[in-house]
Amino acid sequence: METRLTTGRHTPQPVTTCFERQYRASAAIVGLSRTVIGEQGARWRLPAAMTDSLGRCVSELVSNAVAVSGCTDLIKIRLERSATCVILSVFDRSPRQPVSSAPHLTLEAIDALPDDGGPMTLPEFGGWGLPLVESLADAIGAHWIEPAPQSGKWIWAGFNF
Repeated sequence: METRLTTGRHTPQPVTTCFERQYRASAAIVGLSRTVIGEQGARWRLPAAMTDSLGRCVSELVSNAVAVSGCTDLIKIRLERSATCVILSVFDRSPRQPVSSAPHLTLEAIDALPDDGGPMTLPEFGGWGLPLVESLADAIGAHWIEPAPQSGKWIWAGFNF
C-alpha cells in the first residue's frame, strides 16, 4: 500500500510503502530472500550501505526462521519504508523466543586440519545471526501474534535514514 504526498497548505502525511513475500520454510529461501530484498532496495533507491545491511539481516533472520520451522510452514518477509526509516520483518510460527548470544570461539575449535592426517572436518558454527542484526540495525525487536506465542512472531529490524 502506498500513500502519496499531496500538495497544498496542510501538513503532508509520510509516505509508507510496503513490500511482502512468503515462502515455504527451506534453506533455499535464504539466498532468494537476500536477492529480493536487494532488488527492492534498488527499486526504492535506498542507500547502498542500507541495502547491503538489509540483505545481511534478512539472510540471518530467515535462516533463524527456517531453523525453527517445519517444512510446511510459511516464512513471511516484509519491508516497509517511510520518510524516516525502513523496517525489515520476518515471520515464523515457532513459539520459541529468539535468543541473542555470541558463539564461543577458540583457535582449537576453528582448527580445520586434523593432527592425525585424517580427512578435514569443519566444526558447526552458529549463533552469529542476532548479534549481527543488532550490530547493523538501529533497533530490533519481536512482535508476538495473539494469542502469543502459539500463533507465531515477527522479528524486526529498523534502519534510519
